[in-house]
Amino acid sequence: MGNNTTDNIMERPAVKKAMLLLMEERDKAQSELKEAKKELDVQMWGLKKTNEAIKLLYKELAEKNKKLQELDNLKSEFVANVSHELRTPLAIMKEFALIILDEIPGRLTKDQREYVDIIRGNIERLSRLINDILDISRIEAGEALLKKTPANITTLANNVVSALKAKADVKRIKIKFLAEKNLPAINIDPDKIIQVFTNLIDNAIKFTPQKGRITIWIKDKKDRLECGVADTGPGIAKENMEKIFGRFQQFDRVAGSGAKGTGLGLAITKELVQMHNGKIWVKSALKKGSEFFFTLPKQNSETLKK
Repeated sequence: MGNNTTDNIMERPAVKKAMLLLMEERDKAQSELKEAKKELDVQMWGLKKTNEAIKLLYKELAEKNKKLQELDNLKSEFVANVSHELRTPLAIMKEFALIILDEIPGRLTKDQREYVDIIRGNIERLSRLINDILDISRIEAGEALLKKTPANITTLANNVVSALKAKADVKRIKIKFLAEKNLPAINIDPDKIIQVFTNLIDNAIKFTPQKGRITIWIKDKKDRLECGVADTGPGIAKENMEKIFGRFQQFDRVAGSGAKGTGLGLAITKELVQMHNGKIWVKSALKKGSEFFFTLPKQNSETLKK
């Protein structure tokens, strides 16, 4: 009786239809699962190939980076060697130019003195370029190491001002030096910071017109010292502000001919400040002069004793 009832139920059209639908759904699900598995296998194969390709790419990049590093080292070595080789003949040329200007071999006419003075000036400019190239090469090669020692930054800055005063006097430029009293000694490489001040103050003198003014200051800013050099020169064009600290950037602060440097001084200055974990920036506008700022972190007395 029970079996006949079950058989009767299974024979009903609605049940048969439901069973067919279930079987179709099962077959469809199995088919979709099979397709999904195939697609997953394809994706896994693609991922495997991608990983292999990435590994190969990393290997190729590593090899190229190694070659670039070797080329960069060769370039730095070449630049350093050539620069060193050029310094000796330049020093000799400068010495003989000074001997002639001192009229040791004989008196000079006004034109002769002017011509020899032009030679001397260009020898000095080339010497500065060589020294700047050597500095950049050392920085790029990681050879520009800091020799830190506790130092009074006011004394360093004042020494630079004294050394460059004669150059400013030629243009009758007034230099004002302002430093807060009792500034703490900070742990720095004195030679490198002297170079920073020299580059900034020399640039200010170069671009400041006759009878202009240059102001240098040092302020205590709690965890750091802030130094600044401001001039009354023609200022820096807005389009040049972003590249002012770039390497081999040569442009006047105004259009046309004017004072020019090696194009490396400010780039070196930025590197030296950053090596001390400091920051450097500039504020300027055409016809409003320029202000260069840089900061150097302070250390407490315990740090300085180490």
